[in-house]
Amino acid sequence: DYLTSYLEPVFGSTVTRVSDRANQTGNAQPYPKQGSAWNSDGSILRMQYRLYDAGTFEELPLTRGQDINAAYALMGSPEHGAGDIRWSKVSPDVMFVLDSSQRFVRLTLNADRSQIQKQVLIDLSALGFETISMGNNEGDLDFADARVVFAAKRPGDETVYALMYEVGEDDLTWVKTVPHGRWSTAYGDPDYFDWISIDVSGDYIVLNAQDSIHVYDTNLENEVLLSDEGSHGDIGVDGFGDPVYVQFEFVGTQGIWSYNLRTHQALELLPSKYNGGHISCRNFNRPGWCYMSTIEAGYREVFAVKLDGSGLVNRFAQTYTSDGYSSLGVTNPDGTEMLFQSDWGDVGSQSDSYHVEFNH
Repeated sequence: DYLTSYLEPVFGSTVTRVSDRANQTGNAQPYPKQGSAWNSDGSILRMQYRLYDAGTFEELPLTRGQDINAAYALMGSPEHGAGDIRWSKVSPDVMFVLDSSQRFVRLTLNADRSQIQKQVLIDLSALGFETISMGNNEGDLDFADARVVFAAKRPGDETVYALMYEVGEDDLTWVKTVPHGRWSTAYGDPDYFDWISIDVSGDYIVLNAQDSIHVYDTNLENEVLLSDEGSHGDIGVDGFGDPVYVQFEFVGTQGIWSYNLRTHQALELLPSKYNGGHISCRNFNRPGWCYMSTIEAGYREVFAVKLDGSGLVNRFAQTYTSDGYSSLGVTNPDGTEMLFQSDWGDVGSQSDSYHVEFNH
C-alpha cells in the first residue's frame, strides 16, 4: 500500500512505497543519470515535477494539490520535461533548469520551501537552434555547479552542436560541432548521437555517439576512444578521486566496466550475468562506488558496486519487475538510499516507486 513498508526478505532492508500513480500525476520515476532525485543534503526528493519530504515522503506544500501543468510550471517549464531539471550539488535549495524558452535558469526555494524564485542565467534563444537540451537529457553539471554542456540542433541540419557554459557568465564559452554522431537517426544506427556531458570534475567532456564512448578536454579537443561500445552508463568518482565512466558492455568481455577519464584505464567491475540495466553515479558524497539496477531474471536488484575491481557490492533490494529494464534505480548523494520502480511482475500494470535504505 502507498506509504507503507515491508522488510526485504533476503537483504533485510526496509522498502517503502512512495508513489500512487493510479491516483497521482507528474511524479514519474526519476531517470538514473539525470542528476540525483535528492537535493544536495538529502532532505528533499524530486520525482518529475513534484517535491517530497525525503524523510516522510509527504509532498511539500509547493507542489501539493497542483495539477501536472501547474507543477511543471513551478519546476521552471523545462524544455524536454524532467530531462532538463538538475539539483544543485552545492546548495540544497537550488535547481538548474533549461526552460521551454531556451533559457538556462536557477530556481531557488525559500526557507520554508513554499515558494520558488526564478533567475535567468543565460538566454540561448537568439542563437537560432531548433532544439537545445541538457546533454540531450542525459547530461549534468559538474559537482561544483560550475560547468554544463548543452547539445543543440539547427533547423534543417542534422549536425550535433555542443555549447559550453560556465555558470554565472553572461555568454557561452564556445559553440562547436560534435566530432561524432548525427541527430534524427534510430538507436543502433552507425551515426546515432546519444548524449554529451561535462564530467563530475569539470575537467573532461564525455560523448556517447556512433555506438562508442569518447573523452575530450574542456575545449572538445584531444579525443580519446574509451570504449568501442556505447551503452547505459554514468560518470562518477573512484576511490582515488579520479573521474570515471561506468557502463554495461555486451561486446567482447561482457560485464560492468569502469573507464578512468584521466588515465583511460579500463577496469572490469562485475561479470556479465546481469544482462544490462541502468547505472547511477549520483552519489557525490560517497566516492568510490556506483549504483545500478539490473535486468536478467533472477538478478533483478538495485545494488552498489565498489569501483576498485574487487567485486564488493552493497545489495539493497530485489525489484520484482516484469522486465528489469524499467526499474530505473537511482541513488541519493550519500549512497545510502535508492529509489526503484516496479510493477511487481504484473506486465502492463501500473509501476510505482519504492524507497530502500541500505541495511548496514
